Amino acid sequence: MVAFEQNLKIAKRYLSMLERGVDSAELREVLHTNVLQQEFPNTLAVNGATRDLAQMLEGHERGQQVIAQQSFEITNAFGSKNQLVLEMCWRGTLAIPIGKLNEGDVMVAYIATILKFEENLIITQRNYDCFEPFK
Repeated sequence: MVAFEQNLKIAKRYLSMLERGVDSAELREVLHTNVLQQEFPNTLAVNGATRDLAQMLEGHERGQQVIAQQSFEITNAFGSKNQLVLEMCWRGTLAIPIGKLNEGDVMVAYIATILKFEENLIITQRNYDCFEPFK
């Protein structure tokens, strides 16, 4: 149970950093240098995507131009010694129009994220993002 609690604490810190829009240097504090993120196909990434640390940080910086504010509500969490599965509801207030949504509108997605940890850092992140219709 100790590993689960530690991993959940790291995951919550990571999500809080994303919500607060921290700079890339601070975000690196929870990401392993060999981190790999896999985003499975969804409305925004129709072909999915795989990102290394540099690409994740670049995407984080770009995302701040698109999303004015975001929140992650964890609805379920479970895991083993080095993996954590989170079910979440994500809400993002748009800084720019996307599809039928205007600046200031809220985009909503239901997300399952699987995080793997090494050395108390996130080494892999797999996302299954299901967006509410916005096109």
